[in-house]
Amino acid sequence: VINLLSCVISSLVAIVLAYYGWGVWALVMQSIINAALLSLLFWCSTQIRLSLSYSISSFRYFFKFGFNIVLSNILNTIVSNLSSSIIPKISTVSAAGNYYQSVRLSNVPSGILSSVIDKGVFPILSREKTNHEIVIKARSLNKYFITFLIPIFPLLSICSEEVIGLVLGENWMEAVPYFKVLIWIGISLLLQGLYRNLVKSSGATKYILLVEIFKSILTLSVLLVAMFYGVMSLVYGVVVSTYLGALLWAVLVSRKMGYTLINQMTDIIKPMISIIFMYILILPISNLLCGYWKLFIILIGYLLYLIVSVIIKNNTVLHSLKFIRTYFKSDAK
Repeated sequence: VINLLSCVISSLVAIVLAYYGWGVWALVMQSIINAALLSLLFWCSTQIRLSLSYSISSFRYFFKFGFNIVLSNILNTIVSNLSSSIIPKISTVSAAGNYYQSVRLSNVPSGILSSVIDKGVFPILSREKTNHEIVIKARSLNKYFITFLIPIFPLLSICSEEVIGLVLGENWMEAVPYFKVLIWIGISLLLQGLYRNLVKSSGATKYILLVEIFKSILTLSVLLVAMFYGVMSLVYGVVVSTYLGALLWAVLVSRKMGYTLINQMTDIIKPMISIIFMYILILPISNLLCGYWKLFIILIGYLLYLIVSVIIKNNTVLHSLKFIRTYFKSDAK
């Protein structure tokens, strides 16, 4: 409710300001008003009353916890935006614009999922007392996230032309080749988000900063090599670097949290097999559809993915279907 109110009110104010000639400053005011309303409404709803008293020990604990996360986020943001700065140097401003729009659009599903994981998974995992308990709880949650969410990205890649046309318009069709590749980043970002919350729940945020430092070095190395081979090579380099980052997280949680690489592979192997089969089956079907009818491939592909998952006995899917069937039977009675 609070998010909706803040968004609606700030957007209405921005529209009014734009109507009266504020131009781009209307967007600036929209962001400021939205942030101010969020803070005010959350404060009022929680009924927290501020005072001048404070706890030094509490400050030290939260500063130590939060400082590493803030630094890692800043580092990640800087490195993530470097590719947009490199493209104008090796190609054209037009190519940079197409790349930027592709990145922005491909970040929408992964950004939403990351937000859901941060706000939903972290509070659950942080209740556990030991790393072993955190890993047990995380595995049960991760299986559902991995199984039901990663098919979205390859399906969006197949329908990339229609997605770009629908969301950005026909003038941005040159961004299609970039989006078709960049959308695959979503799988690695999903895995990174799950592993990151696992580590964050243990309180050992110094490892988050450490991984981001190594990730940044890897990303910069890949981009420096790829930039000499053109824009598309740089795009593929960005994708490769995110999967290398996911591998770093996998090694970290294996060594520090006891979530072994074998267990991680066990949790992800069947969803990945289902995706491969679904992708092979759906490509010929996608060629039979044209225009925006091709967007139905997302629904058809997802159903195929679930069917393949049932055939290869993915327990997460089977348990979910059993739960749904039991729920509707009890509801009917």
